Amino acid sequence: MLTVPDWLDRVRKRPSAKAEGKPRDDFIVTIDRSDDSTAFIKVRCQLPPRYFTDYLVAMKLNDGWQIVSKSYRLRYARVRSAALTRPPSGRIERQRISTPWKPYSRYF
Repeated sequence: MLTVPDWLDRVRKRPSAKAEGKPRDDFIVTIDRSDDSTAFIKVRCQLPPRYFTDYLVAMKLNDGWQIVSKSYRLRYARVRSAALTRPPSGRIERQRISTPWKPYSRYF
């Protein structure tokens, strides 16, 4: 199991999606508030080719809302097919075509 300090160290060291020119289309799927101080939040995030569904538990503490628990589901974009293209140089190159998820709905 990865400890929180080790996970934070990994996250701090990895390049951002923006720095790598990768698109982001993150969104909140649902927020389910059990009462005035507890909420369950489902979020979809992407760092292509990795697509995450995060499950967060948040609590309203003295200094505001804090995420107190996180679990996630990871999937990689599947390659549907490979297309052959012929650039001006005449060489045939293979391109990967991936299929990221399509969101069902968005809640903001």
